[in-house]
Amino acid sequence: MNSDKSAWELGFDLYSMTPSGGDTSAVLAQRRKNWSEAFTQVAGEDAVLTGKGTKDQLQRKGYTPVVAPENLVSAASMYGVQSASSVLTADELVGREIGKATPDAQAAVDAVWTLLEETGLTNDKEKPPVKVFSSILNGGTMLNGYYRNGEVFINADLAGNGSVVGGRQALSHRLLVVALEEVAHYVTGATDNSRDFQNYLLDVAVKLGSGRVGRAVTV
Repeated sequence: MNSDKSAWELGFDLYSMTPSGGDTSAVLAQRRKNWSEAFTQVAGEDAVLTGKGTKDQLQRKGYTPVVAPENLVSAASMYGVQSASSVLTADELVGREIGKATPDAQAAVDAVWTLLEETGLTNDKEKPPVKVFSSILNGGTMLNGYYRNGEVFINADLAGNGSVVGGRQALSHRLLVVALEEVAHYVTGATDNSRDFQNYLLDVAVKLGSGRVGRAVTV
């Protein structure tokens, strides 16, 4: 583990290292203890077994990353060895950094929420808190936003400070679309491509459109 040289044992596949289904709880507990103690003795108390992808994140958090083949990392995790998945958050595992809402991110969600209040489509919920994130490309694509655990997250690349001077008129169309999508997830609790999510956005479109048509007729 502490050498750059290849070793026969590092080539074991995950199946050969996975706990046997016939093992008793006592046997599994002893094996977990053996693996965990052996790793600590070899690598140290602050060591974390990991693949190459999370090495930098672990170093920034003060851990000592020990890079190993993914099959060994997966097996060791089953046996209680400290791994990236046990010490990093879901965002850190995929290289995201979370920060406070920028003025534009907050203004976009505020604008969307105002529209939903006017159309009566907030489902009696309070406006969600907003945060921004920065992340690396994943398969050549960039995540624009997401919703999780009652919070809306917007990519920092979309949301700067233009609204401080220009107001809501300075918010980009793309930013407002992302804000609407993630707030809709928050209000409905529905996932992408679900019928509930589709119906909700259609309700928003129809109510906003009806309001505009009504005003045009009145004028």
